[in-house]
Amino acid sequence: MKIKKLITSFALASVMALGVGVGIAASRNEAKGAKAANELYYRGTLNSWGDATGDYIIESGVTRTYDCANADTFKILTSPSEWDTEITSASGTAIDAHSVSFNGTSNSTVNFSSKYFFTNNAGSLYIDIGEFFYVGTDSSWNVLEDSDHPAVTVGSTATLNLTAGEKFKMKNGDRYLGYSDLADGDFYGSFYSDEDGNIVCSIAGSYTLSVSLVNHSSFNVRLYPSGVNPDDTNFVYVLDKYGNKLNTTHKAYTYNSAGQAMGWPGANMTAYAGTTHMYQLEYWVGMETVIFNDGSTKQTIDHPLAGAAGKCLILQETASDYDGTGDNTGKHYWAANTWVDPETAKFVENCMHFQNFAEDDETDGTACKGNEGYYEVAKAAYNALSSDTIRREVCTLDYVVARLQAWALANGKSFIVTDGLGAFSASNVQLTMIGYDTTSTSTFVIVVIASVTLIAVGGFFLLRKKREN
Repeated sequence: MKIKKLITSFALASVMALGVGVGIAASRNEAKGAKAANELYYRGTLNSWGDATGDYIIESGVTRTYDCANADTFKILTSPSEWDTEITSASGTAIDAHSVSFNGTSNSTVNFSSKYFFTNNAGSLYIDIGEFFYVGTDSSWNVLEDSDHPAVTVGSTATLNLTAGEKFKMKNGDRYLGYSDLADGDFYGSFYSDEDGNIVCSIAGSYTLSVSLVNHSSFNVRLYPSGVNPDDTNFVYVLDKYGNKLNTTHKAYTYNSAGQAMGWPGANMTAYAGTTHMYQLEYWVGMETVIFNDGSTKQTIDHPLAGAAGKCLILQETASDYDGTGDNTGKHYWAANTWVDPETAKFVENCMHFQNFAEDDETDGTACKGNEGYYEVAKAAYNALSSDTIRREVCTLDYVVARLQAWALANGKSFIVTDGLGAFSASNVQLTMIGYDTTSTSTFVIVVIASVTLIAVGGFFLLRKKREN
């Protein structure tokens, strides 16, 4: 009985295994059939019109690069050898630019010698431009390919050696890449556009050109000085302490000694996260100097970016007609020169309320008092700063220390700075310290001794009075 059951079970398992095997085989055959249906085949000048083999079989999802000459002809088939399987339509940048004339009923023709990308997208054909060539003043506006003006392959880079004032575009068929196609625009004054949309070189030198394809329809073009990384950037920040200088327009202008510069008044700055009057600028590391300005006649003096990268300028001074050099008398210059960590500036912006009332505002108020008042909020924020380094930097700002001490006094408490680090006290030991340097240990000792002396004298007279009674 057990043997019979074992044999029956084995037979059933064998049948199931056979069924699974047949299913897998069928699945593989279906997949193979689907793959074969999505294969395209090139037959034409490049393979002498022979049956498509090897690189002339374009599988689904695959792009083939063909180096075609003017007047080359070809067909694209769904069979490697059967002529009546030719596909009847195609799209892509090469067809849009008339670099390739695609014809689904007769031979298609190449109109411009170049590399072309043939892409099979699940049976749909795209033919795209694979390289661009220089046309400009150095070639009398004819196509030129030499050591100073090489062709650039799409998806790669080329080095152009340009002279000041040289005008050019990059061309393939009817497709031209000019100034409006540059992703980086003038790259800080390296180029500008003329009335015909040509790229005009401002600064003679060696430049890296790259072209990448976007969705079989457009190109991303970058042109920048060779030897630099245009994506290598830093941030610089500015805090409009009183919120009345950069509150309407906030711009930053950068330049370098090589002659590269933003167009005045520079780039729009964006608000720093979690602040209202603190702004940031992302700039290329090749820039050397920054000027913060309001887009018109008011601006800071020139600030070297070396050492300022990642730092924040606290802008608080009033405007002056003089920048220290004796010229530019028609402009107003802010002479601010206090640079701090962005975290320090954010604390000043959000917790010190200089944009609500300046230091010389002596109006009495209660905003600093109570558990939800300015003082308690600032105290919690100060203690929550990321490090003692930041807390010490906060305490280098005299106007911040003075405000914290005034708020503490209004709440019957104290804020004392010792060895550069601030501490909040629960009792008001600062009442006897107004007018003294609270950072001085000797001053503190003198005040303590004086306090102890007063207590002792008071105690003596109290005891004497009791004895007399």
